[in-house]
Amino acid sequence: MKKLLTFLLLSALAFFGCNQESEITSPVNTGPNTQLKLIQLPQPSSGLTLETQTYTQWIDGANGGEFQKWYSYQSTTGTVTQFADLDFLPGAFSNWKNISMTFNTGGAAMEFGPPMQFQAVVEYTYKITGIDLTGVNPIPHFSRYGFVN
Repeated sequence: MKKLLTFLLLSALAFFGCNQESEITSPVNTGPNTQLKLIQLPQPSSGLTLETQTYTQWIDGANGGEFQKWYSYQSTTGTVTQFADLDFLPGAFSNWKNISMTFNTGGAAMEFGPPMQFQAVVEYTYKITGIDLTGVNPIPHFSRYGFVN
């Protein structure tokens, strides 16, 4: 009887523990009426349009490295500056990779490539100044879908 209960318990644990919906990075379903959106960037001054800026850098995953860029423009409300810093600790991935960093012009967000999983810690810092956060929930939050602080 103990063997049967142990088998059932381990089977249930494997089934429910390996369910993809239980990922820690999965978004919380807050209901069908919730509309999530990026924080909008202010329009550039002088009627210009924002162009997406993409930077690339070769990083040796075995030795680690740092990839740091900033992007700034004049808006109708002042200067908007975005700063991003990726710190790859030694052993983060194998071989050399050409990492890309794109400043999203559709909202306060960054996009990185190529998609990969890391074997060691990668620290990410993103700072943005010059945007209006009126009406944004000030609770610190970070996920693969966006963040607010």
